[in-house]
Amino acid sequence: MDDNCVPLEDILEVVPNIKQLDIDTNANSFVSHQNAVQKVPSSLKKIYLLHIEKDFNFEECFKFIQNRQEIELEFRCGRDWPNEVVKSVQQLTDTLIDAFLPQFKPPSIYFKGQSKKSRKNLRILKYSYEKKEKNDKKNEGTF
Repeated sequence: MDDNCVPLEDILEVVPNIKQLDIDTNANSFVSHQNAVQKVPSSLKKIYLLHIEKDFNFEECFKFIQNRQEIELEFRCGRDWPNEVVKSVQQLTDTLIDAFLPQFKPPSIYFKGQSKKSRKNLRILKYSYEKKEKNDKKNEGTF
């Protein structure tokens, strides 16, 4: 992110009723996940990241989601990134998967070069969440 960009957490702070954020291609990044956790309004329920450029601050974004798991993340990118970017995003994805709590809808993540194990673990998380949701709904009518 260049010096002229406003941190994404500062932008979101002044939009108190935002429910969904779509980021496509080239956009401002979170600069500090700690600040984002404090500044991003609780109304935000979903973030879409689509075809993001390699210089986006994935680390702070994924750490933000790790700390605010109630926000649904959908991340799709078919871009060819340098190997070091793919490796970094893979590590961040694996860390996010490991930290995700079962009561929250897991992130939906796909990027070119993503490991098969990562995709499998995301499917397992999704299946576990959906099974839990189904059981919770089934038990709602039971005393």
